[in-house]
Amino acid sequence: MRYREKFLAGLCIFLFGLLNLLSYLRIVPLSTGEITGIVLGLYGLSTVYTSFGNGERGLLILGVIAFLTGVILVVKFYYGILNDFALVFTSVLFIGGAILLILFIENTKVKAFLYSGLAITVLSILSVFYFKTAGNPIYSAKAAELFGRYWPVILLLLGISLFVNRKK
Repeated sequence: MRYREKFLAGLCIFLFGLLNLLSYLRIVPLSTGEITGIVLGLYGLSTVYTSFGNGERGLLILGVIAFLTGVILVVKFYYGILNDFALVFTSVLFIGGAILLILFIENTKVKAFLYSGLAITVLSILSVFYFKTAGNPIYSAKAAELFGRYWPVILLLLGISLFVNRKK
């Protein structure tokens, strides 16, 4: 780890501890989940900012995942969302699509990132509408079972398409 990554990680750990202490003393009315979301969001945002355009794809992906996970945690605890499966499923799809879109923005020559990212993001938006209208847990469980069965095939085809379409 270089100095700036250590500094960001240390600052976020300090902020997490400080906010938890203030929450424990009832100075700041935040739950541990909200504090975790805030810290992850700030860490992700600063990591994406420092690693964007430097060719550090690993840190860029980590930053996108941390930022979007933080946003999802804050939204979940702020609005009291209880349906965890729909939230996790949609969030994983959206984060995957966002990662591919950010990778495309960093390197616009690789069009496979754009197409895959858009497809996964559209799938995440469609899953939001599906879970919103299919309030019946039986249908949701059936859809999850079907998707869980074919998810490895979808990932395999996506990986093969990215591998075949890569630039040498």
